[in-house]
Amino acid sequence: MSWVLNLFNNCVQTCRIPNGWRKTKVVALLKPGKDPKVPKSYRPISLLCILYKLYERMIMARMSLTVEENLTPDQAGFRPGRSTRGAAPKPHPIYRRWI
Repeated sequence: MSWVLNLFNNCVQTCRIPNGWRKTKVVALLKPGKDPKVPKSYRPISLLCILYKLYERMIMARMSLTVEENLTPDQAGFRPGRSTRGAAPKPHPIYRRWI
């Protein structure tokens, strides 16, 4: 496993990833209960390199700690446990009578 860590550290230090990680394989999956003879019954799924997915998660884990500390409490989008639904500003009391 140390070779994986060495590879990831090299990617971080050089700001580069292997070209093979950028390649995907697209597979068509049949949607449940759909006719297999109809092309619209399939959903495309991109299969990525597992090392790339692990690297991405490692970078995300490292970044999320720093990013989370620097975001304002009002920032809701793309944050775990938060929703943009509750982020809409509440109307000022003077306007509530018209709502």
